[in-house]
Amino acid sequence: ASLLPEQTKVIDAVKQALPATHDAPRFDWGNALRAPSFYGREAELSLLSTWVVEERCRVVSVVGFGGIGKSTLVVQLMHQLAEHFQVVIWRSLRDTPTYEALLDDCLSVLATQPIDELPASLEERQNLLLKFMRTTRTLLVFDNFESILEDREGLGRLRPEYQKLGRVLHLSAETEHQSCILLTSREKPSELGTYEGSQSPVRTLQLAQLDDHSCRHLLAEKEVTGNDAQKAKLIETYEGNPLALKIVTQTIVELFNGEIMPFLE
Repeated sequence: ASLLPEQTKVIDAVKQALPATHDAPRFDWGNALRAPSFYGREAELSLLSTWVVEERCRVVSVVGFGGIGKSTLVVQLMHQLAEHFQVVIWRSLRDTPTYEALLDDCLSVLATQPIDELPASLEERQNLLLKFMRTTRTLLVFDNFESILEDREGLGRLRPEYQKLGRVLHLSAETEHQSCILLTSREKPSELGTYEGSQSPVRTLQLAQLDDHSCRHLLAEKEVTGNDAQKAKLIETYEGNPLALKIVTQTIVELFNGEIMPFLE
């Protein structure tokens, strides 16, 4: 029997009163590194969190020298911000997966249907990714982005075989959606330069060396010994680069019984 208009109104009112149902959050950490020790970077974490959560930036790049701590920082950020997203995906580009494989990998996490039922056309699958980013609040992290840039340092241009990913970056930067693409790279991708600005939804954080206090914390954890001047000299020599300091402290422990002075000499 058909419902009376009054009954329909009651049912609609009940539906509106019920809380909206959402799928359970999906977190795919991929091969994100484990960072049991995290030194400093509180200001950078706070700034990135503000950009991503409060200001709803659509594309954020963390750029800096190798070993400066980009991946460690972004892993920490990703875990802190996960609760603000429906889907979180981390993918490293270090091994340069093909663009098609990378796209399908991301869609396999985002899609509600089996991957073999997705459109055959690369263009259609790419459009589907952008559609998911509009309808599902997604944090998509691409680590080691420099791996798919051309070898000529300083240009920041994508290799020809990854040009279609450049279109995704363009559309992510210039169109409205509720998601965020977060990149770590030794170079800033040239595709994003024209979209950046202090009031723009596209931002770049240039990651500087680790502060002196955090460097000394790292040295203490590695159990190397020396006076303040010797520690300061070691930190200065390696320009506050946490990876370089971790490597050299291992050498100091193995060859110089943990003493900084004979190593410096």
